Amino acid sequence: MFPILVKLTKPRSRKPHYGLNEPTKTGLSTRYEYKVRRGTHRVVFRSRIHSKPAAMAFQSNVISSQPQVSVTSYSVTSGSTDWSSNSCDCFEDWGICLCATFIPCILAIQVAQDNGDSCCVPFLPGAMIALRTSMRGRYRISGSVCDDWVVMACLPLCGLCQMAREQKTRG
Repeated sequence: MFPILVKLTKPRSRKPHYGLNEPTKTGLSTRYEYKVRRGTHRVVFRSRIHSKPAAMAFQSNVISSQPQVSVTSYSVTSGSTDWSSNSCDCFEDWGICLCATFIPCILAIQVAQDNGDSCCVPFLPGAMIALRTSMRGRYRISGSVCDDWVVMACLPLCGLCQMAREQKTRG
């Protein structure tokens, strides 16, 4: 390890001295120069310490109130509707009810294809919940993803019948 020698010099002064240097005041800042010798290399660091001006101008205008924010409210109607039939109204359409009872995979494939999705969608985990959410978004039916999850987890065949009836009534 090389010993580090620190030489402090006054700016614009050719004669180096050791110890604290006298700072040079230029306007609002004080400038120090540090010369460090490490081995055969010499590095000069310069820093400025900024201070407040001696006299600040007094502002005669006094601000007595804050700017006010005006709020305008708008109401946006989303035109959301409800499902055309309830989840447990499976017996309104006997054809859909029998198809969901005996061959639900065929009905699920038909509902997915009518929605514009692949025929493989009903066989993916959680895809029927996503399909129901997609149908709600397409037909602007009110509800939430949690509602879709409850219906498809607790009453999957009734939810499938409801989606098929909705597609049949909306065309």
